[in-house]
Amino acid sequence: MFVLLSEIDNETFYFCTLFQELILMIVLFQTALSDLESGNIPNKVIITGLIFIFPFFTPELFLKNLTEGIIVFVLFLMIWKLGFIGGGDVKLIALIALVKGADITIHIIILGLSMAAICNGVWLFLRGNLYSRFINLINYIKNYSNEAESYVDIAVRKNEGVPLAGYIFFSNLLILAYSGLSMYKRF
Repeated sequence: MFVLLSEIDNETFYFCTLFQELILMIVLFQTALSDLESGNIPNKVIITGLIFIFPFFTPELFLKNLTEGIIVFVLFLMIWKLGFIGGGDVKLIALIALVKGADITIHIIILGLSMAAICNGVWLFLRGNLYSRFINLINYIKNYSNEAESYVDIAVRKNEGVPLAGYIFFSNLLILAYSGLSMYKRF
């Protein structure tokens, strides 16, 4: 914590960044709990987080991150259209991109998806469902059409959904810890 507070003199809007991170962590925690419990990410949590984060933006940072956030949103909207992630996940990823920018968001998402693949792969292997689930995924990709039921809907219907918000929460924690350690090494 000392390292974080020692940066206040070096950067004018450091407190704003701290508050944004704190609010984002609360939003990510709440969405992770909701995603684990119900498989849904409520819009009201994301909108509330956006409302509380907005006052802590500098105009330059807001315009830069807004542009990057729109690009990330469109990219993940296409992935949602393919049916591999839920709509709430797309909105959550866009919020992260708005706060952190595209480069850190991509790192968070890659780490989160990697953790989800490893953890769920092990879980499916232990249950003996890994092979059948993999075959289902391959068949879905082969038979994909716009009118077909999305893979997320199929997984939810079969109680096989992956709560991606939880993995995003933990990957954000890891990225924050890593950036805190690298900042600590500078001093």
